Amino acid sequence: MDGSGNVHLVYAESPAGPFTRSHIRYSRRPAGADVWPAPRQISGDSGGRSADVGFPALSLDRRGRVYVLWERHPPQGRRSQGLGLSHSGDGGANFAPPSVVPGSDDPAHGVNGSQQGLLMRKLAVGPAGAVAVVNSTFKPGEASRIWLFRGRFAE
Repeated sequence: MDGSGNVHLVYAESPAGPFTRSHIRYSRRPAGADVWPAPRQISGDSGGRSADVGFPALSLDRRGRVYVLWERHPPQGRRSQGLGLSHSGDGGANFAPPSVVPGSDDPAHGVNGSQQGLLMRKLAVGPAGAVAVVNSTFKPGEASRIWLFRGRFAE
């Protein structure tokens, strides 16, 4: 919920059913409204480099800007590799085209997660819009790592 009482919702949906391509959907219920507006897709396909998406996270900054992060799955149907991200500078009315968190999709790092599982809370946003993303990766027989990505979106 933002400072004005609007409730923000983000989730993954497979319109064609289980084991089919998923999309990230977003909706915002204005304060005092009785119904939710129809959700809309915000994930895109990152230029054809991602066949599936899932496990979204949502965060807001003090100005009401909305940030959404999600897992990306390569077209070959393997485990997730890389993170997608989009943001809205107008409280969820419009979203920027999705992008890949730079460096998160490097095949040399392996896949998202580890043998212990995936990190659950991956997105944090500071009051003025500074963004921090954490991700774990695993490459069998080589390494398991935790990555911290920090940045800010241009105004």
